Amino acid sequence: MITDESIDGRGRNNPVATFRHSDIDRQLEKLLTIEDVSAILKVPKSWIYEHTRKRGSERLPHIKLGKYLRFEEQSVISYLTRHQKNSYNIRSNNT
Repeated sequence: MITDESIDGRGRNNPVATFRHSDIDRQLEKLLTIEDVSAILKVPKSWIYEHTRKRGSERLPHIKLGKYLRFEEQSVISYLTRHQKNSYNIRSNNT
């Protein structure tokens, strides 16, 4: 959507300004804090911090806003899905 704010001083389209404030506010409301993720996963905050420092697929996806960490709910769910173990197969192999 093109708004008056989406045109810069030279008459060019400014993609950053094409979002209305309400759209940005809605996106920011969906971001989770360390405390939120810790409660959802039922793990200590230290576990969350540790897994944001890991490399590769073991790293918990996050957004760094200065010194603050935020998490998109869907990214956390995707992380859990990728790391899910099939407990039925583990039990059936032991019997």
